[in-house]
Amino acid sequence: MHDVDDVGDEEWASPEDWMKTGVVERNTTTQNMTRETTYREKGRAVFLAAIMVISMLAIGGAGLAGSAAAVNAEDPGELPSAVFQGEEITLEWDRFDEGDTVQLRQGLIDEYDDSERLETERVSDGQVTFETEDLPLDFYFIRHDEKNFDEFELLFDDMEVEFEDDTVADDGEVDLNVTAEERAVEFGDDDEFDVEINSTDLDHEDIYDLLVNNDEVTAQADDDDDDPVLVEGITHETDLTFDFDNADVDQGDYTFDVEVVDTTGEDSDDIEVIDVDPGELVFTDDFDTVEQNVGDVAEFNVTFEGDAEAGYVQVGDEDDDGYEIIVYVEDVEEDGYLAFEFNTWLAGQHDLEDEDGEVGAPHSKVVQAVDDDQTVEVAYEEDIDGFLLPEDAYETLALNNETTPEQFEAGDADFEDLRDEISDDPDDIGTLFLEERSTDAVTTWTAPSDVLDDIAEEDEDDQYDALAERLNENVTERTEIANSTEASSDTVIHQFEASGIFGMIAEEDDFLAAVEDEWGDDTNETFELRVRQTAATTPAFEDRKVIDFEDTSDLTVIVDDETNQVFLAYNIDDAEIDDQDEEIEAEEDYDVEFAVTSDRLLAGEDDPEEDYEVDTVTAMMEIIEADGEFVNDNVNVTAEDGVMIEGETNIAPGNELNIRVRSTGDTRPGFSKTASDVVVDADGDFAGEFDFSDQNVGDTYDASVRATLFELEEEGEVVDVDVDPATFEVSDLDAPAEIDVGDSVTVSATITNTGDEEGTQTVEWQLEGDVVASEEVTLDADEDTTVEFTATPDLDAGDYTHGIYTDDDSQTATLTVEAVDTPTPTEEPTPTPTEEPTPTPTEEPTPTPTPEETPGFGAIAALIALIAAGLLAYRRR
Repeated sequence: MHDVDDVGDEEWASPEDWMKTGVVERNTTTQNMTRETTYREKGRAVFLAAIMVISMLAIGGAGLAGSAAAVNAEDPGELPSAVFQGEEITLEWDRFDEGDTVQLRQGLIDEYDDSERLETERVSDGQVTFETEDLPLDFYFIRHDEKNFDEFELLFDDMEVEFEDDTVADDGEVDLNVTAEERAVEFGDDDEFDVEINSTDLDHEDIYDLLVNNDEVTAQADDDDDDPVLVEGITHETDLTFDFDNADVDQGDYTFDVEVVDTTGEDSDDIEVIDVDPGELVFTDDFDTVEQNVGDVAEFNVTFEGDAEAGYVQVGDEDDDGYEIIVYVEDVEEDGYLAFEFNTWLAGQHDLEDEDGEVGAPHSKVVQAVDDDQTVEVAYEEDIDGFLLPEDAYETLALNNETTPEQFEAGDADFEDLRDEISDDPDDIGTLFLEERSTDAVTTWTAPSDVLDDIAEEDEDDQYDALAERLNENVTERTEIANSTEASSDTVIHQFEASGIFGMIAEEDDFLAAVEDEWGDDTNETFELRVRQTAATTPAFEDRKVIDFEDTSDLTVIVDDETNQVFLAYNIDDAEIDDQDEEIEAEEDYDVEFAVTSDRLLAGEDDPEEDYEVDTVTAMMEIIEADGEFVNDNVNVTAEDGVMIEGETNIAPGNELNIRVRSTGDTRPGFSKTASDVVVDADGDFAGEFDFSDQNVGDTYDASVRATLFELEEEGEVVDVDVDPATFEVSDLDAPAEIDVGDSVTVSATITNTGDEEGTQTVEWQLEGDVVASEEVTLDADEDTTVEFTATPDLDAGDYTHGIYTDDDSQTATLTVEAVDTPTPTEEPTPTPTEEPTPTPTEEPTPTPTPEETPGFGAIAALIALIAAGLLAYRRR
C-alpha cells in the first residue's frame, strides 16, 4: 500500500472550485477484480490528481476475495506519482457531472502541445476508469474541463523469482526468493502486494500444500484444479518455502509461474524434485573408538552423510551397563560434522546442582558442543547418583533421525520407537573405553618472567602449545627459583600430572574453583593444592607461609586434558601469603602438594560412602637470591675483535641481560661498549662478544651486568695477546686393520697446525714404538696437510700397535698380521715292479770241439767277462 505524496503545480481555476474528496486503492484485490493474462512491461508512473480515488485492480482474477486499502485526498495534488503497468485507475470526484468527458494524455503537463490524447472516457455513476495494461511506459496526465492535472509515470513491475537451489528432495524444503526492487524504491521496503502461483505440471491442491506452511504469508486455496494459488502479503524481499514433504509430488522437473495480481509483473523458475538418500549419522574416522580415563571428558565427533542434518548418539546400555545416555545432535552450522564432549564425572549425577541451580535432571554440562553454535542436548539419561561411571567398555550408537526432543516431549513421536531403532538398526557402532585414573606427579619448572608474559598473551586454547614449545628450552625443570630483592623474580611453574580430574575442572570452568581452599577439608567432591613453607626453613614460633593463589596476581593456569596436565605459573614476587602480611624470601623452601580427595574418584566402581586413602604427590621449591659472577673474577681482554667476557649465574636459563664495558682512569680516548640481549644458557653461563681492536694495552675499564635480576661489576684491563705456539694435531688416521705376512702397508693421516705460529715437525709412522718411516712437515697457523707412508714390515703373525706421531699428538690403530698357510705336497705311491718270469734256458748241446780250438779257452773268456760286468756294475753304483 502506498501513501499519497504532495505533487504540486496543477492547473486549477481556483482551489475552491476543485475541492474534492478522493480515495486511492492500491495493491489489493476486491470482489470485482479481473485476472491479468497478458505480458506486463516495466514502467514508472507519476500520478497527480486532486481529490480523486485511484483503484488499482488486477485485470481478471474475479472471485478471489481481498480487502481494499484507501488513502484520502482532501486537497488537490495529494495522489500517488507512480502507477504500475496493468493497474486500473479509477477517478471519483464529488464535482463530476454525469456524462463529463475525461482525457488520459501521454506526455508532460509543461509540454502540453507535444502531448497526445490516448483515451477519452465519460463519467458514469460519478467515476471514470482508465486501463494501463496496454499503455507504453511513459509520463501521463489527466485533462478535464480544459484543465490539466495529476501527472504520473507508468512503471514496469520488475518482480523476479528464483529458487535458491536447483534441486530439492521429494521430502525436503526449498525457498523461492521473491524480489521487487522497483517497489522498494518507489514505495518503501514495507510495501506489500499479492501474487498468484501456478504450475502446468501440478494441480491447485498440490501447490497449496507446498505453500500452506509459510508463516509470513497466507496461501488461499480454491476448488478449481486449474486455478492458481493466491499468496498475500509479499514484500520486495520475501522467501516462500516450498515444503515437498507436505505434498504428494513425483520426482521430475517443474516450472512455477508467479504473477503479481494487480500489475503486469510476472516471472518463473524451474526446480528439479529428486529422490535423495536420507543419509546417515556416523562416527568420524578415529572417533568410532574413544579412550578416556574415568572422571575425565571424552570427545565424540560425528559426520552427517548425505542429507542427514540431525540425529542421536547413545552411550552405554541401561540393561547391560546400568547407565545409558541418548544425545540429540543437530548440524545447525551445516558443517557436515559436529564434535561434542561427554563429561564422565557428571554422567548420571542428577542430584548435583548445575549452573542454573537445577537438580533432579541431567546436569547441564554432561554434554556440550565444542562449537557453541551447534546443537547438542540430552534426550535421555539414566540416573546413577553418587557413583562414578566405572572403568569399562561402553557401546556407542549413532542414528540419523531429525525428530527433535521437543517433538517427543510434545507427543508428536514415540521416544521408545526411537530407542528401539537405535538399538536394532543404528547407522554406526563404536566403543567408549573408560580406563583407570591416576595421580602421577608434581614437577617444578622455572623460566624468565617475560616467558610467562608471552604465554599469557596467547589465546587460551593456544597457551599449552606455547608452553610445550618452550619446555627444556627457556623453561627449565629446576627446584631453585631465583628471587631478587632489588628487581623482580623468575617465574615458577608447577606441573601437575593426573587423570580423572578434568571432569571436575570442566564443571567449574576453572582449575582454582575446583580446588579446595583449605587443605584437609571434609568435602569429597574435589582435589586439593597447597604450596607451604617447610618447617626446617620457618623460624621458631612463626607460622609457615602458605601461598594464597586466589589473591596472587598475574596467575596463569593452563589446563590440557589431552595430556592429563595442569600448569600453574606465577612470579615469586607476585605471590600472596595466606592470612599473613609477608612475602616469599630467599633461603626459604616450600613443599608443593597436590591431592585427589574425591571419594567418587578414589572408589572407582566401589561404594563411594566408604573412606579411601587420599592420592597425594609432592615436589619441592627452593627460593634462592639471584646472583652472578664473571668467570674466575677476571674480565681482562686482549686488543682484538671478537673477545669474550664470560660469566655464570643462578637465574633461570633463557633470561637476557646486558654486559657493559666503560673506560676508567687515564684511558684515552674513553670508550663504552655494550653486548645486549645476552642469553643465559642451560648451564647458567653467559658470554658477551666485544671489539677491542681499537684499544691499547693498558687501557682500563669496568665491566658490569645490567638489566637483569642481579647486579655485577668487575675491573678489567687490556693485556698483551698470548700467542699460541705451533701445535701439530693428528686426525683422520686411515690404516688397514688386517694384512697377511709379507704384505705391504699404507697409512695416512691429516696433520693440522692449531697454533698461532708457523711450525716444522717430523711426522713419524711408528710400529710398536719403532719408527717405520718419517717426513718433515712445515705448516702455517691453521694450515693442514695429509701425510702417507708405505712399507713392507718384516712381521710374524700377531697383533701390533702402529700410528702417526707428531711432537704434540698421535693417532694409533691395531694391525693384525695373519700367517700364510703353505700347502702340504701330496705323497705319490711308489709303483711295485712287475716280476718278470725267469725264462727256462734251452739246453744247448755241448759242441764237440774241433781240433783247431785251444782246450780251456772258453771257460777263461767267460770268467773275464763276468769280472768285467761286475766292475761295470760297481762303477755305476
